[in-house]
Amino acid sequence: CGLCGKVCPAQRETPVRNIKYDDTRAYGGWIKDEQKLSESSSGGFCSALSEFVQQQGGVVYGVVFSDDFRRAYYTSTDNVSRDRMKGSKYVMANKDGIYLDVKKQLETGRQVLFIGLPCEIAAIYSILGCGYDNLLTCELICAGPSSYRLLEEQLDWIERKKGERIKHFCFRAKEYGWVPYTM
Repeated sequence: CGLCGKVCPAQRETPVRNIKYDDTRAYGGWIKDEQKLSESSSGGFCSALSEFVQQQGGVVYGVVFSDDFRRAYYTSTDNVSRDRMKGSKYVMANKDGIYLDVKKQLETGRQVLFIGLPCEIAAIYSILGCGYDNLLTCELICAGPSSYRLLEEQLDWIERKKGERIKHFCFRAKEYGWVPYTM
């Protein structure tokens, strides 16, 4: 529909939301649970935050891979396990209908956590406005997602090399620790 281009923060001269930077805080940390930490890409903050929101009866929106790992798309914890949202995806997620779904949840009064890239967070505020006290957003640090084509070609190459379908895939595997980054 082209709405994403109209609300893109990189293409707008006026900000989506008026942030008072003297009131804005940034926090860093990691989850203390060693198992959850090892399953996480960057310290488990999103896992801890999403667990808290779900314990309060809320719903979490995040990105999951398709079954063949060639596409990433937004969904909610009403539809999939929160565990499927874990891990960096490094490709742009399909957002078909997701903002309207978030709006419906917000209008019921339910707590909503939306996890996404800065442009996706800007889009949700542009589309829905800032009038929801029950909307919590978590912006991920982004260096720019890659194309699906690159991901598809890499996965196809791995499958040809191994002679079988991929059963599990993740960016930032930890066979050698937190660095170097491996697939």
